Amino acid sequence: MDLCMRMRIDSGHIGLRIQVQIVTYNSANVIRACLDAVTSQTARIERVVVIDNGSEDDTLGIVEAGRVDVVPIGRNIGYASGHNVGFRMAIDRGMDVVITLNPDVVLDSEYVAKAIESLCADASIGGVTGKLCRPDGRLDSAGLEMWSFYHVRDRGSEQKDDNRWSGMCEVWGVCGAAAVYRVAMLKDVMLRSGDILDSVFFLYKEDVDLCWRARQFAWRFLYNPDAVAIHGRGWKRGTRPSVIATGHSFANQIALLVRHVPTFSFGVVMAICVELGRYMMLALKRPNVWWFATRLIVAHWRYHWRVRSELVARKGAGRESHDFCYPSHI
Repeated sequence: MDLCMRMRIDSGHIGLRIQVQIVTYNSANVIRACLDAVTSQTARIERVVVIDNGSEDDTLGIVEAGRVDVVPIGRNIGYASGHNVGFRMAIDRGMDVVITLNPDVVLDSEYVAKAIESLCADASIGGVTGKLCRPDGRLDSAGLEMWSFYHVRDRGSEQKDDNRWSGMCEVWGVCGAAAVYRVAMLKDVMLRSGDILDSVFFLYKEDVDLCWRARQFAWRFLYNPDAVAIHGRGWKRGTRPSVIATGHSFANQIALLVRHVPTFSFGVVMAICVELGRYMMLALKRPNVWWFATRLIVAHWRYHWRVRSELVARKGAGRESHDFCYPSHI
């Protein structure tokens, strides 16, 4: 049964089959507020799944007390691999929409309803994000945007929440902290390995890679400022990111260049020069990060080129037409 046939009106909301999934790791201080906001949504959510990556605090005790499906992994398999567990469950159970949440995100009660309304406006829309704000009122993310030298960043990050961010618009991609994905899109961009978020991206930029693949296959993304959420954001400005975080972030940026950027262009030459400069600065200022990032790049270099070949081969194959549905109301 396709997406349009499943749509029905249920208590004033579109009756899509919606799964919310959250990957936790020592998240006891934030997960209760996150789950309370999910259960308070005006839209009907069929299933809430918490995938726990081996938390050593009271995270499991808190989530097991709630009305959610808990998947205790027992060890930290990474953000991407954790969400892939949830994605597989959603596909197996015939869900139409998957919402990925960071445990430090608190949704406004109409976040899901507003985002779903936008998602259903056009069948080519693969994902929607709302306006994510920091606890101090500054903007956290109004979608993703492509920046200089093929760096993708959160649109409006740390800016004042003013009229610049009040209009609905198409964006390059959506931040995975509170992303509303169409399952048809997730299935369409699945890698040959079976991953939707590539598990090689242990943390950071996995949502960028997903959106980049989706854009290659003609999927689009929307920002809806009427869907609002608070994102605590684990890393705080003024603090130094850890060796693991910085190393993965750098290595994953190199992976994105290998996978997605045109081989011969002025832009890619400039990007390579920029990354070489960053690489040298890491060697001088943070040699432990440099060594960790180098190990990651070497370990996965051939794999990223294989993914590039896979995407190139699929890109010209053509896409099937997507069902087109308009919501009656929400």
